[in-house]
Amino acid sequence: MRAAAPPRSPGASTVGFCCPLCGGVLRSDDFRFDVGSGAVIARGQCVVLPRREAAVLEALVSRRGRFVSRNDLYALVFDADDDIDMAVIESHVSKLRRKLRPLGVSILSERFKGYQMPPAAREAAP
Repeated sequence: MRAAAPPRSPGASTVGFCCPLCGGVLRSDDFRFDVGSGAVIARGQCVVLPRREAAVLEALVSRRGRFVSRNDLYALVFDADDDIDMAVIESHVSKLRRKLRPLGVSILSERFKGYQMPPAAREAAP
């Protein structure tokens, strides 16, 4: 006996895939970020981020729609005892942008304000 397909909501994408984290079926336009594993799932693709990059993304996603300064990101990602150059935040954001761009996820920046995950967490379709 076959399992019944889950009902689709109006406007849902007809293309689905199996989530590597939960095994559930996701629409191709779903965005998921699992903090524990560092996995980002979007556009039918999955990227697992290193610990520090996942921490930066977590800080941005949890403050989605608001700018987060480089100093605030540093304080959220690193311990006060860590002797790490502040420029490492820019490096992590650069790596995140490169990994997340194919998934349709963007990180905005504005001089003197910081970095922002747009409210929709996706770039507009071209």
